[in-house]
Amino acid sequence: MKQRLSSAVMFVLFLLATTVAQADYVSEGWDDGIVNGWLGATGVVDLNVIPSGGYSGGYLMSTEPVFQYGIIGALNYRPEYSGDFLGHGYVRLQVAVKFLTGTFSELYFHVRYLDSSHNGWQFQLAADFESRNWQQFTVNFNPRWSDVDAQAAGWSREYTSTNFIETMANVYSTGIKARGTGDMSMGIDEFSLKDQATAATISTWSEVKALYR
Repeated sequence: MKQRLSSAVMFVLFLLATTVAQADYVSEGWDDGIVNGWLGATGVVDLNVIPSGGYSGGYLMSTEPVFQYGIIGALNYRPEYSGDFLGHGYVRLQVAVKFLTGTFSELYFHVRYLDSSHNGWQFQLAADFESRNWQQFTVNFNPRWSDVDAQAAGWSREYTSTNFIETMANVYSTGIKARGTGDMSMGIDEFSLKDQATAATISTWSEVKALYR
């Protein structure tokens, strides 16, 4: 009996491990000390990796050295951050942010459609702009949503962009941006995109064993 239970537990754990291995999941924590393909939110934004003091380990610092556009943040165009989000299976965006200097008024995820000639969709984050502590944000979404569903969930469509489902099927870049005034700088850490399997809670050893008691 114990052997059968042990085999059943191992089979469940194998299925869990296989699910995790096959999941589309991308995460950046900047603990290796390099920018890793991230670019400034505008052409005048500087990006620097700070080796410690992040939400966890190192972090990416985004700065507009001289006030020009009042936008800072970071974008990524690499294949794992772009393309067909439905194909990737992405359903969750996460990031940790720390406002360092300047006066901020907006913080939002940004997903640009198709190419540089288009805008996209954005999700405004309920940040505490007075805080100088790290704040972590999670946004769950469905790349199949209609515009009505996406807007009801808090997404907004920018000028010269197409509908939500088409945007999510043809993502040009993904990033985190902030607007404000003054000498603006912001820390960014633990940026990730997750699919349904990765976003779900993975059972612990004790939880799996409990199924067979």
